[in-house]
Amino acid sequence: MVFIALPGHRQIMLITSTVGSLMGISQPYFVPAYWVPPSVGDLALTTGFDLESPIFCFAIAGLCVGLFNKSFGGQVVLPTTSPQRRRLINRLYLPFLAAPFVFFPLSYPIWSANPIYLAICTLFLGGLSALLCFYETWPQTMRTCAWFLAIYAVPLLAIEWLAPNYTEAVWQLDDLSRIFVAGIPLEEFLFALSYCLCCNGIYMFLLWHRYGRNAAAA
Repeated sequence: MVFIALPGHRQIMLITSTVGSLMGISQPYFVPAYWVPPSVGDLALTTGFDLESPIFCFAIAGLCVGLFNKSFGGQVVLPTTSPQRRRLINRLYLPFLAAPFVFFPLSYPIWSANPIYLAICTLFLGGLSALLCFYETWPQTMRTCAWFLAIYAVPLLAIEWLAPNYTEAVWQLDDLSRIFVAGIPLEEFLFALSYCLCCNGIYMFLLWHRYGRNAAAA
């Protein structure tokens, strides 16, 4: 629905979703350390990979950037044409945005806590790169995150209501904080928030690469 409603941003949405879906193939890092989700053919349990995670990450990445677009009133405008800031953005943006894809696998072998916390930290780092480079977007980003968290919570709460023992059966609660929000592990919401920030960062980077990277100074 979001994709249909934003014809002018479909290409960037598709690219963002495709990049976001790559996070779904990291499932072996989290099974069974973080959770053991049911999957088609029990693939998650037997191989660590599953079909659902890349599809899920693809879909919510598109939703993130669609909401981000909506928070700008339907048209995201790059907030700067400053030549000084342009040089800084060109130099720093991509290395920081690459954190979930580079720092996570490199740090995983020496990470002693549950891998979900490493994922949250690196996703936050990637997402905050956009806020540091384009600090004018803070209000829109915070609105986007609030909307996304609300939408993300709906299926989680529905599952908890329909299958009261689902949380205990799927998540490795003994290795988590055991802090719950309406029966859902806090880590799920921290992941959703960090993922939304990172997807917005990817979206802004694509816009910057297309329209702002070599733009003439105002």
